[in-house]
Amino acid sequence: MAKNSHNEGIIQSGGSINVGGSLGVGRGVVVHSESSELRIVSREKALLEIDAHLQALLQAIAQNVQSSSDRENLQRQTHTIAEELHQEKPDKSRLQSILESLATCAKSISPVFGLVEALQGLVKAFLH
Repeated sequence: MAKNSHNEGIIQSGGSINVGGSLGVGRGVVVHSESSELRIVSREKALLEIDAHLQALLQAIAQNVQSSSDRENLQRQTHTIAEELHQEKPDKSRLQSILESLATCAKSISPVFGLVEALQGLVKAFLH
């Protein structure tokens, strides 16, 4: 092990580990499993991350978009994305369409556009 590194694995002395499906260890681990319990935890964690990103996006819109009609449009689209993601079965095509529209509207506003691009990646990962 290299100097200044730390173990993010499992250290076990004696006994056994019985894993009924999947085991994830380490910082930011995501486990994909058929277990509905694991999917719920993974979904909730992903939604928390996306929600935090949506809040940062709304703040960037408020701070960087001068035109009130553009600002309201971007805010409305952002809220629609949040609402759709919290549906039991989010509509992927609707989300894709809204995200593309959001990106087009934000293209000339760098701080907002960067956050929209990151949001697109988070949503894509969430839906798969």
